[in-house]
Amino acid sequence: MKKVTILLFALVAVLSTVFSVSAQDSIKPGETVEGEITDDTYAVAYEYIGTAGEVIVVDLFPVDVLADYDNPSVIIELDGVEILRYDGYGATTVVTQLPDDGTYTITAGRRDDADGDSVGEYTLTLRNPTPITIDEPQSNTIDNESTHYYVYDGDEDFMVSFARQGDYAPQISVNTVDTSATPGRLDAVAAMGGPAVTRGTMGVIPGGELYVLVVEEPLFSFSFGEITAEYALGLFLPEE
Repeated sequence: MKKVTILLFALVAVLSTVFSVSAQDSIKPGETVEGEITDDTYAVAYEYIGTAGEVIVVDLFPVDVLADYDNPSVIIELDGVEILRYDGYGATTVVTQLPDDGTYTITAGRRDDADGDSVGEYTLTLRNPTPITIDEPQSNTIDNESTHYYVYDGDEDFMVSFARQGDYAPQISVNTVDTSATPGRLDAVAAMGGPAVTRGTMGVIPGGELYVLVVEEPLFSFSFGEITAEYALGLFLPEE
């Protein structure tokens, strides 16, 4: 019996050496960290001090799109309890609203954890969307390599105005945050953009729900080289 116990302890020691979760430094909004998922390390964890109601955007992107890190996972835990996990493919983004104040762990991992075989270098970026309110328009400059996020969390119904100028023709979409079928993903409720659209309005969109507005390159838009656009984005009340 003693011999069996020793063998079991030895086996546990070997397994803990082969597969591990690496604990890293803390991360703050606006920061991008670099790391690597390997055969030995299937997840890398970062600590974040979050507040109740805060909206965060997490980008987990492979450094080499042709490498083997093609099944990334984003895992968010609060005090050791998992509140979100999304297993993606390639460049992966999740958006969520934090439920409570506390110490969160944001983990860059891979599908199937220790049993997975996806390996490679990555970048992980943490962001807070810019708050946007009724009759307080936002203006900015964007290029075709960037994505801008805004968040509206009001009770009033609203419409969206959007105008842009420049060589780049981004898309604006209004989204809710999925909390059931695919937690952390965005579900579009309205969108417009593309080369034919230089200005327009969308709505009426009912208030009382968290909305994330995204300005980004349209799907299947293949632009080459860096191009930019200036844009103005606003929310306004529908006419009575």
